Amino acid sequence: MQAAEMPPPGGHAMKSTVLRAGLVLAIMVAAISGAVVSSCTSAQTIRIAEHRQARIDALNKSIPSIEKQLGISIEVVEYPAPEKDYMSKLLTELGAGNAPDLFTVESDSDVPDMASAGYLARITAEVKAWDGYDQLFDVAKKLSTNADGQVYALDSMLAVQQLYFRRDLLDRAGISTAQPASWKDLLDRAREIKAKTGKYGLLLPAGIGWGAEAFREGFALFVPGSKTPQIANDDGTLNLNGQGIRDIFGLYKSLIDEDLMPIEPLLGPEPWVIPKYTMFPAGDLMATTCGTWCYIYDWGKDSRNPVPDVIKNVGIWAVPGMDGGSSVTVSGDNIWAVNAK
Repeated sequence: MQAAEMPPPGGHAMKSTVLRAGLVLAIMVAAISGAVVSSCTSAQTIRIAEHRQARIDALNKSIPSIEKQLGISIEVVEYPAPEKDYMSKLLTELGAGNAPDLFTVESDSDVPDMASAGYLARITAEVKAWDGYDQLFDVAKKLSTNADGQVYALDSMLAVQQLYFRRDLLDRAGISTAQPASWKDLLDRAREIKAKTGKYGLLLPAGIGWGAEAFREGFALFVPGSKTPQIANDDGTLNLNGQGIRDIFGLYKSLIDEDLMPIEPLLGPEPWVIPKYTMFPAGDLMATTCGTWCYIYDWGKDSRNPVPDVIKNVGIWAVPGMDGGSSVTVSGDNIWAVNAK
């Protein structure tokens, strides 16, 4: 994960890319199919673990052409959802040595531990030989390379995390959609939204139910613009006593004390469902942290509650610094990996 300093964006000046499922799948299958096919006289079956229906559907559309191209058979093994159940089953089977040949993990933050455990095959040569490699953004190449210089996984999406807002509804209410210049400016915008529309002005993921994503999709986005932008110690622990950490908690406190952020939905078992999938599309929540994936899965045309003309009506702000400047956080998302066994 990288925090990248950015100038205040205009319109949709973000850099992001979504790779077609078939392209990513093809290079990952190619990374293992050569050894499989060359050692056998008949076509072998490569098993793929997946747990999200949209991706299962995409795989099933791509598989026939890949099977024909590589002369192998591909089987999709449907794992349980949600993500935590999927990962629990996957890690158990990887540890036991009987997991499928190909699988995905949610974030690039999962890769170092899985590589260290010996679960992931090195695919450096295959990925760099892929004709799509040179088309990747430099940050995508950097994120896919582990600390030992090897590639163990390939992102299917480059996720840009920042603030997403209802441009159409703010324009209608006469509220500025300009890039907030500071945390105070962001809070003032949320206050203006509440005063003029009666709706919530900003959501930052929070609560036990949101799990680690409460940090990754919320708190962590504000660390680069705080007074202590580096919170990792040399020994790998976190320093959570700095002034910047206290200031970020102060930002949360203001949102809560002034009723600018919906709290009740955050207390449920799936706290993202009501604010992200219901309140934001309905216009009851005007701004939230999110990532590039939200244009597709959360509010896109095939989502539960689509936002009409989503690219036009949902705008983006970089995350402002406490006293100026701005940043976005870029990470790998929905990552393909090859079973080391």
